[in-house]
Amino acid sequence: MRLLDDICFILKEGTDLLKKGSAAFPSGIHFSLLIDKSNLIDISSIYKYISSSSSPFKFSLTFNLSLPDLQSVSPFTLAAFFFLPNYKLLDGKPVINLLPSKEGNSKSTQNLLEKISTEQRFGGVACNKLTLYNHLDYTGSNNQRVENPSEAIRRMVFDRDWLREESDFVGATISSTNEMEDFVQELKKSECEFQEVNPQVYSLLVARKELFREVESLKIKVQHLAEDLNNEKTYNAFLKENHQAKLLQEYYDHEYEVLPTWFKRLGHIIKFITGKRRLFL
Repeated sequence: MRLLDDICFILKEGTDLLKKGSAAFPSGIHFSLLIDKSNLIDISSIYKYISSSSSPFKFSLTFNLSLPDLQSVSPFTLAAFFFLPNYKLLDGKPVINLLPSKEGNSKSTQNLLEKISTEQRFGGVACNKLTLYNHLDYTGSNNQRVENPSEAIRRMVFDRDWLREESDFVGATISSTNEMEDFVQELKKSECEFQEVNPQVYSLLVARKELFREVESLKIKVQHLAEDLNNEKTYNAFLKENHQAKLLQEYYDHEYEVLPTWFKRLGHIIKFITGKRRLFL
């Protein structure tokens, strides 16, 4: 798929699926662990399990929590996930997914996660807000289960506001690998149909996506070059200071040290008379 290649599978209870290893996940697809009230108390155990896993695939966190619930967790516990080598990052920022909460304060939840991430020098979070146009729930865990997954997936492709979307993210909350395979196949089918119905629009969207990727790549290169330039400036300043110190030392060694002793003593006497030096400390 050229248009939809940021696919995430959200797992309510991922232990059984993860034990099957990375073979259960197609290339380019990552999974996300759903954190809600039912497993919030076990978040430390979830971290231990993930951190000890040898699976190579990327993962992220999906939150279905109100702000007070999230505040009950230590920020260091949440931030610890971001430092795991397989945590999915976008432009250096940890990726998170947010389900709409009943309290309707997902923005406050996002702000808290932004704060936690920024304090750890990640520069914020890359947030995907899950809606009917980018997320399908096979489990009904959030009272969003649909009776016809094929139609729901088709809606993700045909009814999506492509020009206003900040990312091409699509996700599915699943409980088995069969649902994962079904989702990918239906997604491919819908994208092919979209390409056949709207070939010019499809080509423009793909070109737009590739252009955005190139722009982001250039931004990262510019950032690295700016860092290298600052490092070079710091190094040059250091060399300059050392060079000046070396010149001063050479002047002292070759100009002052070679002077006769009587001349040096005369200089001490003149400094004493003018009050610039004392005889005794």
